[in-house]
Amino acid sequence: MSRLGLGIDGAKSRYSQAYLSAVCSQSGHTLQEGRQDEDCWAVDTTVDLTAAPVLVQLKCTSSPKATRAGDYRISLKKDWVEKWSVKQVPVYVMLVVVPPLQHEWIEQADLQTVHRAHAYWERFDPGSHDKSIVVPKKQRFQASTLSTWETQLNDVFSGGAA
Repeated sequence: MSRLGLGIDGAKSRYSQAYLSAVCSQSGHTLQEGRQDEDCWAVDTTVDLTAAPVLVQLKCTSSPKATRAGDYRISLKKDWVEKWSVKQVPVYVMLVVVPPLQHEWIEQADLQTVHRAHAYWERFDPGSHDKSIVVPKKQRFQASTLSTWETQLNDVFSGGAA
């Protein structure tokens, strides 16, 4: 019997986008989602910061690959690295971790709706990320993350730390 609607991979893709959007809304930021099949720069979304937008590649899984230190490792495709390496604004990789069962991703309580997921991020560095990127658990994606991204973006324009 065929399943109607999105398959699990499509659902994870949509959920990661919704998660990013929810946190951006909380922090007062907007985003522009890339249109399907127009992902020519290997980014899913741009987050609108004050000076300029930054680029975000989203990944969503229920079984992240852990490093020995307990952080998460994401394999990178060669063409992603090539495309991200020419960008002048920061490119971020964000990992959203969801429970294994799709119906567990969001909990509907009487007076609240709870995302039962957590997300982490890392800024892409063409000098050190060629085959994979480690997304540190200490870098939870939350509303305050957007302030960090603002600082990193401003550093690019002012010639500060990359």
